[in-house]
Amino acid sequence: MKNYYCPNEECKQHTNPDENFYIKKGSFITKYNHQPVPRYQCKTCGTKFSSHTFRDTFLQKKPYLNQQVFELYASCTTLNRLAKVLRCNRKTVVRKFLFLGAKAKRIHEDRIAKGELKTSYVQFDEMET
Repeated sequence: MKNYYCPNEECKQHTNPDENFYIKKGSFITKYNHQPVPRYQCKTCGTKFSSHTFRDTFLQKKPYLNQQVFELYASCTTLNRLAKVLRCNRKTVVRKFLFLGAKAKRIHEDRIAKGELKTSYVQFDEMET
């Protein structure tokens, strides 16, 4: 059993889903890797969703670029150079950068909340750019 729930917040299967609250309802092919992705439908409210609905890369057209953008940007590559190397638009690189920044912030906040990270002081350098 997968950890799916109904994406409709008003449905009772959203917070506490039953074991078999959904039925399989077809599939679709992704444009970026041409793999079939199953679709499902909630038996209670009729909302349709897929296995990609619950990923953080949901609605991204080029999720395969996330790792490359992270690695290249971490090694001091400029946004224009990233776009040229990855053969995509500069706006795509900027959006990936914003997505990765938000994801890093969520991970950092989760670790602080769990008590995995303990910070006793913060140090700033005096460099001005």
